[in-house]
Amino acid sequence: MRDLHQEITNKIVEEIERGALPWLKPWTGASGPAHSVPVNATSGKRYSGVNVLMAWAHCAATGTRARMITYKQAADAGGHVRKGEHGATVIKVGTYTKSVTNPVGDTVEEDRTFLKAFTVFSVDQCDGLPADIMGEAVKSAAVQEHERNERVDAFAAATGATILHNGGDRAYYSVSLDHIQLPEKAQFASANQYYATLCHEMVHWSGHASRLARTFGKRFGDNAYAAEELVAEMGAAFACAELGIVGELRHAGYIDNWLRALKSDKRILMASASAASKAADYLLAFRAGAESRAASLAA
Repeated sequence: MRDLHQEITNKIVEEIERGALPWLKPWTGASGPAHSVPVNATSGKRYSGVNVLMAWAHCAATGTRARMITYKQAADAGGHVRKGEHGATVIKVGTYTKSVTNPVGDTVEEDRTFLKAFTVFSVDQCDGLPADIMGEAVKSAAVQEHERNERVDAFAAATGATILHNGGDRAYYSVSLDHIQLPEKAQFASANQYYATLCHEMVHWSGHASRLARTFGKRFGDNAYAAEELVAEMGAAFACAELGIVGELRHAGYIDNWLRALKSDKRILMASASAASKAADYLLAFRAGAESRAASLAA
């Protein structure tokens, strides 16, 4: 029986060890949108959790877009996966009910989960697909940087997070004081770098007990600390891909820590990726409100 937790963890560990972190600017490339969150090409449903990483790693290796399709979906649409093409493994989490005997001897029903693996390909690895499934080959007119920056600033303000720029050269989120501390924007190499760092700290902010109530690690080097940093790193990548931010997300000092944690517990990766998706979704929900208010003011 396949151990999908171990199989997928091994794949991501392999990527990290060769220096190709799947969340490190994964949306750049010559073919297609400059910031692409993986989607199923037939349903339009966005990928989440570890499936985002698996699709990004695959597309980075093959130079293809993150519009994904199964072999059967391609055939049903009238096309086909080209001979010799290799796909990516993604998973679906399902549930089932099992009768078990509890400690006092009663038979009770328990909900349990299972993982099912699918192989998916980029539409760029296929021939004969209709135009609506292929999607646009090139990104339409790019949003001007100043316009993008204004939107990200409005989004950050809409979250209500306390973001301080009151001196120093450190970026961090204080759990006890519930605020984000950042250097001034001018201290960063680019606006993209500033916003990528902001997103990283905002993912940490989302985990506060009054929000998503994640358990933060208390000490550098323990698995809980490594997992929270993975959540922040991946969650920032997911948010940046949606917001059009192309900033360096890797925190090199944590890589060895991540590798130790992932190798010691095969469930950390999927749990962290799932929490990262939830954090990104939580934060990006504020964007709709910010853009709605901006539109009403412009009207």
